Amino acid sequence: MEDLKVLWAKLIIDYCNHLLSRNYSKVQVKNRFYTLRRFARLMVRSNVRPEDVSFKVVNRFLEFERGKKLPSSLDYEVRILKDFYRYLVKMGVVEENPFEEVTIKVSKSEREYLTEE
Repeated sequence: MEDLKVLWAKLIIDYCNHLLSRNYSKVQVKNRFYTLRRFARLMVRSNVRPEDVSFKVVNRFLEFERGKKLPSSLDYEVRILKDFYRYLVKMGVVEENPFEEVTIKVSKSEREYLTEE
């Protein structure tokens, strides 16, 4: 279990360093780090390795999160996880991105935009 925790931590840190090297702001990277760390904790508790995250695992995660978050927040998390897994595919850690086909429907009324006022 400890090795699994270390594996997830190493991958997340590598990804965050990758983002920093691409000139992402520290705030953006920090927000992504927190989301990825939460996801990794759930995966470690379930004894799931990064390469074992399947569409079925993703659906269970979304069901778990759906009751606690607004769709817009869940959509943000999915976009972070989708990008993280794209990175893992490019690095050869996993063969496919289990989040690639996942979309969260967000109603327009839920989104609030800033106006000049």
